[in-house]
Amino acid sequence: MKKLILIILVCVLSSPLQSQIWEQISTPYDYMYVSLIASMNDDVYISRFDPISEKRHNYKYDYNEWVRAEDDTIYDYFGTSYMIEQYADKIVISCNLGIFLSTDSGENWTKTVFNQSLGVKVKDIEIMNDEYYVTSILMSQLFKLNKETFEWEIVNDIRNDETLEMFVETVESNSTHLFATQLIRVSPRVSNDTLEGGLYLSIDKGETWEKTLIDTSVYTLYATDDLLIVSTAFGNVMRSEDNGKTWDLITLGASISDYFNDGDRLLACSNPLGIIESRDNGKTWQVLNEKLSISKIYRKEDKYFFMGVGNIVFESDSMFKEIKHTNLVYPNSLVRRIYNHNDTLLSVGSFKRGVQYSTDLGESWETYFPYLEDEQIEINSFHERDNQIYLRAPYSLYASTDYGKTFEHYQMFGEYLDLLILEDKILLYGNRGHVISRDYGKTFSMMDTTVLKNDFKIFKMVQTGNGDLLAFSQFDGVFKSTDNADTWTQLVDSLPTGNTYAGIYDFYEFGGNYYAFNSYPALLFKSTDLGNSWNIIDIELFNEIQYFSVVMIDENNILISSYGEGIKGLRITNDQGKTWRQVDNNLPPLSEDVHSYRIVGMFEKYVILDITISKRLIGQAELYRASFENLGVITSVENDHNKLTTSYPYPQPARSAVTIEFGNYILSKQDITIYNIEGREIKNQEITINNNSLTWDCSAVQPGIYLINIKHGSEEKTIKVVVK
Repeated sequence: MKKLILIILVCVLSSPLQSQIWEQISTPYDYMYVSLIASMNDDVYISRFDPISEKRHNYKYDYNEWVRAEDDTIYDYFGTSYMIEQYADKIVISCNLGIFLSTDSGENWTKTVFNQSLGVKVKDIEIMNDEYYVTSILMSQLFKLNKETFEWEIVNDIRNDETLEMFVETVESNSTHLFATQLIRVSPRVSNDTLEGGLYLSIDKGETWEKTLIDTSVYTLYATDDLLIVSTAFGNVMRSEDNGKTWDLITLGASISDYFNDGDRLLACSNPLGIIESRDNGKTWQVLNEKLSISKIYRKEDKYFFMGVGNIVFESDSMFKEIKHTNLVYPNSLVRRIYNHNDTLLSVGSFKRGVQYSTDLGESWETYFPYLEDEQIEINSFHERDNQIYLRAPYSLYASTDYGKTFEHYQMFGEYLDLLILEDKILLYGNRGHVISRDYGKTFSMMDTTVLKNDFKIFKMVQTGNGDLLAFSQFDGVFKSTDNADTWTQLVDSLPTGNTYAGIYDFYEFGGNYYAFNSYPALLFKSTDLGNSWNIIDIELFNEIQYFSVVMIDENNILISSYGEGIKGLRITNDQGKTWRQVDNNLPPLSEDVHSYRIVGMFEKYVILDITISKRLIGQAELYRASFENLGVITSVENDHNKLTTSYPYPQPARSAVTIEFGNYILSKQDITIYNIEGREIKNQEITINNNSLTWDCSAVQPGIYLINIKHGSEEKTIKVVVK
């Protein structure tokens, strides 16, 4: 078969070409975390920290956007808001500046007198007609506002002329009664008796109290003139229609944290049932959505808002069928690593959305595993082999054996540097030793430590093309295993770094030659005998740089980004380090904020950079990509004109049909197989082959990720298609 030698030679001849080397692409975003969601005057507010101003600001929802409340008194008066309670035109706000009162819907505010026992951050606020009550966080005491002096006075029981030490958790009221819940306390600091817990009521604005319900697990309550509901921590609901004189017990199987009166129905946030509703005054309840809420539900016109796990704000329709993250996002998240997975970009980073994927070379990103986004998981690295996927997170491991459809979560004792998936086991290595698991991460045991001691700090462990394992130790040389990590031999007792230690952090293999980059000092080692001996490749530039990140495209083309002391910037070589050319002309210039260009991955014939945009924006960065052609890569590739080549699928995502172009050869329908993400074949699919393209009619399949496998002679290729 005739072979053609394709020489790709791109020379950067002029500054106009150089100025277009890099193009900015989109970056996976993260959801903003808020400290408060509340309602005032029928507007919904959130309070969040702004990393640019380094202050906390209040925002309100207005025409599908969250805008700074600069035209609102809540912005002028209150920095960090803790709680807002409103009844008619009366409003009480607890914030870092104090506790404020308004009696005219927020037009004017009065600051109440500071009380050391109460503080400024309160547990609960209740407005009963024209009386104001708060409960303290520290001692769970009930306070009432003296409207003449604007001082907060602790509630007394005048019958005994003593402080009513009843450890109030929540306080509610209707037009005639004031209610307060008490949780059980054993030997509280201000009382010698065990507090049995229950519900208190007062009909004289808190002057005297009586207990109407004894229950050690009273949790929350809801009160109107004709209905009183008490939820317990044990999953029961008790309701009364006569202000607590008689009770009906309802077994709900969940504890309720908050209620929202929505006209003809009562909404509640429960655990573990999620968001529930009752249309018969609490007699029966229906689950609307299992999404957990840690705040009250608030409504703005036809949208409903609540705070979910991780202090993330969600919005929904009235039936809570379409719950989604509201548009509070950090647009640029720090990316730790880019992976090439079935013709798809995968990214992990500082964003707590698990793994993100892109099928358009980084133009847009979506969530790869929805479970991880719901759980607010930040992933350090991604590893996959066949049906197995492992995600390494801080002190934990997520393992899947069904292509990522479901995950098991395992706690790890220690922070491991990296993970390898071998034929019959997975291997974790790092500062805490080296461990293996033969049951997909459920249990781990120590490796054989006869030669590779468990206290040897391993910086890098790789599996070579012939199946051997190489382990690079910081102080003890290089080790090799030819039996899948069962036994090890020491190849060399040290690498020629000039120091007593080595820090190998990247490894490449080309044509049977091994290359290993040492982090500090900057060195490149080469082995031509399967790792038995290592020599330094003399690269003069390495003598002038301190820290760097690198990608080795082939044996001659190396792209390096250097920072720290010495030479800084981004350079490429086409001759294994003999000469270098700077290729960062159109990137944001290095400065106090942009201190480095960090190479995070290579995809097809593109290199991707992550650039921190500001020291103040912790965990935020921008992504850029450059093609090999624009970088000036010079490669010699042996190419068969009959080799299996395909284009990217288009459109991507697809809705009714997707097309893939291929080379100048003949394919038949028997050469094409379609699988779902779980690896099951999708049969009886309508596939049309026309000239040098194939089209799959995907209109009849469920939305999801599908794999199109194409075979041509001895070659095959799998292409990922997203169907919406």
